[in-house]
Amino acid sequence: MKNIKLVDNLDFIYGLKPLEEGIGGLANCYYYDSKTVIKCYINPAETSFFKDDIESTLGVKNNTYIYPHTMLVNQNGNLLATLSDYIEGRNLDCLRKNVLITDFHNAIDKVAEDTLELSKQHIITDDVSASNMIYTPGLIRIIDSDFHSKVPALGDDECFKLDMENANLALLSYFTETGNIFHDDIIQSFIVRNELLYELFSSLCMNLHDYRLLKEFILNMACKVEEEKQADILTIEDMQKVLIRER
Repeated sequence: MKNIKLVDNLDFIYGLKPLEEGIGGLANCYYYDSKTVIKCYINPAETSFFKDDIESTLGVKNNTYIYPHTMLVNQNGNLLATLSDYIEGRNLDCLRKNVLITDFHNAIDKVAEDTLELSKQHIITDDVSASNMIYTPGLIRIIDSDFHSKVPALGDDECFKLDMENANLALLSYFTETGNIFHDDIIQSFIVRNELLYELFSSLCMNLHDYRLLKEFILNMACKVEEEKQADILTIEDMQKVLIRER
């Protein structure tokens, strides 16, 4: 049975500690207890358009994808908050690329494995981004699942392809983009000038669901930067700074 609890209000949150990096445009997060996060929606009257999606995935268990296990609603049926397991780590955005490339590369296998399991439950992901990926060395956990939904009409393979595309796009963007359009152009120019990198990047863009292509591109990109710039590259930050500094 779905774990949906009726509450009058969320006044108790004023005694809770805000979650680091837990402030968003749609909701704010707090430590409910040592093992649980409560995500409180700023305007519950506007949650109806994704309430059904959250309910459809409520209680889903997956090592990579973190779904709420409890919904708190009021008497009007408005979604006030959700409860989820607390996940250790920081999101990739806040780590500012200070992530070992080997660890980042190795973490992709587990993401793919758990995405395959998710697809068997016919869940389609959405809003997957670096800010929604909690990272510890070699392990990525995907949170903020408000816009994920069950789509029984889609087959396992189609679900896997769509979900893997969402995950790979977020990982590729994190690896190659800086947040500065001029710096991004420098990195893209480096890729285009190198025949192997350009071939891998082009193949990946046409087959974005292929996580093996993503892993191959990541390793080759790091190696080519080391080789051409004669620099030791350990983190994504190292790689991007070397390319930008050289220009």
